[in-house]
Amino acid sequence: MIKYELKKLCSAKALVILTAALICLYAMLCAVIRPDLSKYTFDTELYKMYISKYGGEYSQQTYNDMCAELEKQQKIAQQDLSGSSYTVDEYMFLSEQITAAEHKAQALEAVIDRYTSLESGQQLVYDLEFTDFINGYLKKLGTLLCLISVTVITLRLSLSDYKCGMESIMFTTYSGKRNILRIKLIIAIISASVIALLFGLCELIIIYSRDLGDISAPICSYGGFEECKYGISLRSALYLSVPIKILGCILFSVLLFVVSRFVKNDIISAISLLGLYALSGQLNGLMILMNFYTSINGIYWFK
Repeated sequence: MIKYELKKLCSAKALVILTAALICLYAMLCAVIRPDLSKYTFDTELYKMYISKYGGEYSQQTYNDMCAELEKQQKIAQQDLSGSSYTVDEYMFLSEQITAAEHKAQALEAVIDRYTSLESGQQLVYDLEFTDFINGYLKKLGTLLCLISVTVITLRLSLSDYKCGMESIMFTTYSGKRNILRIKLIIAIISASVIALLFGLCELIIIYSRDLGDISAPICSYGGFEECKYGISLRSALYLSVPIKILGCILFSVLLFVVSRFVKNDIISAISLLGLYALSGQLNGLMILMNFYTSINGIYWFK
């Protein structure tokens, strides 16, 4: 019976194509879309340069070095060229130096603000792209596409035989109603696990293709995860997020399967479960049995 259900599911080319298309769409959009760093008032490239230079755990010597560098750049930026006579080339050169110093001072001030806010166990890391990209596109887009794929496959397993009238015949066979539904649920769980694994691996590839700085730093060093109670690195959290995402998708698939068996309507079932997912996000991810919202999103479980 299991082989029959698996064969029937795999023979549905539309489902296979849909899943592959959603994964490809996700990868393509994440490759094309770039984080919007223009919202920052400082030069993000200079900010990144200073993070690379002064990054790591807090130390008074590093703080003093940054303050000295800031004072140096501020002095250059405060030069007044109006009272002196310069050639055109000299004036242009000094003006460029002053402008560059102003940008460096702004970036340094942002780095120092970040540095002085570090708490025990945190390190100074470049997290602008990580915070913006992960909290934006990976969190919303990847989860939505993953859940769409899980929803379509789970509803097909749950209701396809019911809709075509085959269910009443199958339930009278030797396998019986309970055994058939159990097999369908097991296959739904396996399918959800595979889909979540594929999306999770896709996310890891996308994340590693981005410049996220030192991902061996504690996860609490990154924006949005400052209050994380787990003493692990960002690299470990990324790896662990994949099985957590799988568990979240399994829970979603099981709940959807159960609801659809009661409602007997795929549209109502899908809307109710996806609506519940959206509601759980508004409630900071709290849901009966487990942290549903953050489990689906994987990495957010570590907040």
